[in-house]
Amino acid sequence: MQAPSLATTLIVTDPAGQPLATVMVRERPAGGPQLDTSDDGYPAPGVARTVAPEVTRFSDATGRVEFAGRDAPMEYLVRKPGCQDLAIKPAVEARELNVTLVPETDPFKLAEAKPASAWLGALDLGDRDTKLHFQTQCTFCHQQGNAFIRMERTPEAWRDIIHRMQRYGARLSSQDQRALPERLSAGYRKLRENPQLLADPLPWSPSLTRGHDYRMAAR
Repeated sequence: MQAPSLATTLIVTDPAGQPLATVMVRERPAGGPQLDTSDDGYPAPGVARTVAPEVTRFSDATGRVEFAGRDAPMEYLVRKPGCQDLAIKPAVEARELNVTLVPETDPFKLAEAKPASAWLGALDLGDRDTKLHFQTQCTFCHQQGNAFIRMERTPEAWRDIIHRMQRYGARLSSQDQRALPERLSAGYRKLRENPQLLADPLPWSPSLTRGHDYRMAAR
């Protein structure tokens, strides 16, 4: 009879040795296959591929997270907001791993770890009405503020995107179609160059419901 494989346990602590709870740990085969990101961060279209299974779990109050035993080398991606990401590839026979997460001090990396909504909230589009209209139309189909959306783009590239989205059913006003390419290009560049803005309180926080009567909009 074959002996059952043993579980793998990670114990995650800070540099002082204190346990870290709610640390996200993702387990995946160390040898791949890796995700294809050749098409601007997305898999190339029209190509068949094999995807490796991944398991994501979170550490408990004692900093422990456990995975089922494996007979092949695995990689563990360890992540917690405010800490540096860590990737480890232990030996197959390793059954208990002590992992230390170091606080992140790079302002840009701290900003990159924030959710898309934080980037969208800090994005300056010139005035409240323009931003509200942008949110109403452009978040209807797409998440805004994520890494793919906020990448460096020229106003011309944004103009092409907006025109394409209009053909797909977006209803941006003619005025905002003209204004937004420059403002989106400059607004995201401002955040990339000044990541501390994502941590600062906003002078105003636009809402999709405040000051807008959906009964009137539906008529």
